Amino acid sequence: RTSYKDQVLRGNRLDNLIPWYMKAKLSHIRNVRFIDNENCDSTIATMTIRDNPYVMVHGDWDSFSEAGISKLVMMLGYKPTAVFMGHMHHNSYDEVAAGVQIVRSGCFSGAGDDYCVSKRISGTPGQMVSVVDNGGIRCCYPIKFKK
Repeated sequence: RTSYKDQVLRGNRLDNLIPWYMKAKLSHIRNVRFIDNENCDSTIATMTIRDNPYVMVHGDWDSFSEAGISKLVMMLGYKPTAVFMGHMHHNSYDEVAAGVQIVRSGCFSGAGDDYCVSKRISGTPGQMVSVVDNGGIRCCYPIKFKK
């Protein structure tokens, strides 16, 4: 973000830096394609893996719950195979809303800044790796980093 979380407008987030960076670093790999302009907006990214639809959100506007995923699915107008999100600084996995998988990835820095302490959010630095096949997510591996 370019300012405090509650003060940043939807279009002033840094989410779009990720695909820009990924394109630059992965441009030499033939079977990696970036399809632009298929996202709903700057807060919801979409992709297709092995003919299955996946959705990625930061997670600050979407709840890691059946109700939260149901609202997202209704807004999208289709049921994705899975929703990937972050925001809460720790890894989790669940399956809700008629079989939609939710994968929440940790945070590279963990938790411990003033905001996290004030909200009692804790977590060790880490990420989540998901293995995907034709049927969807087969397994998830939580990866923990040293502090």
